[in-house]
Amino acid sequence: MDWQALTYAGHTVWNMHAEREGSSAAGGEKRRDRAEWVIQRNTHPALISDEQAETILRQLEEGVQGRRLRASKLLLTGLLVTPDGQAFHSDGCGSYRLGKGRKISARAVESCVLGAVAADMSSGTFVQEMLSQLERIARGGEPIDGRRISGLEKRAATLAA
Repeated sequence: MDWQALTYAGHTVWNMHAEREGSSAAGGEKRRDRAEWVIQRNTHPALISDEQAETILRQLEEGVQGRRLRASKLLLTGLLVTPDGQAFHSDGCGSYRLGKGRKISARAVESCVLGAVAADMSSGTFVQEMLSQLERIARGGEPIDGRRISGLEKRAATLAA
């Protein structure tokens, strides 16, 4: 994530950084409050939407940390979390582990998850919902947003990887 999210959304931003005294920020804060930023909107083509930029900035301000991708041969690495948000990680030996806790066989977990996904995708409800969404798009029920489609394609590619 990046503090320059508004720039990626097509805007120019000034007065973001706090004053400096020597090699450190005056007052200890690296950035000024958002109310002090000077934003000139639509100065160049946007790479992301305003909504995406605001979501990124909100997460940075709240200190929400994303999941770091690690090289792992396990299918669900980075996706499995407990109900309270703790992430499972690969132990490097074909198991998932929560912290230093008990190991869970990756093969058993992945076969259950993939079975549930396959069952959901082959259900009549899923197929009907997919058809209704495709019909709505074909009828012109919503304008086609190239940026949204591009974002969804990138997300699908990331998930596929």
